[in-house]
Amino acid sequence: MPETSSIHSGMNSALIPDPLPLYLWEAKCFK
Repeated sequence: MPETSSIHSGMNSALIPDPLPLYLWEAKCFK
């Protein structure tokens, strides 16, 4: 799912620039 990854990456960067929440967000999405 490259599209989802790209979208999430952009949203995370715009909403949460922190690396910790970004990792948690991705983990939630993947799970």
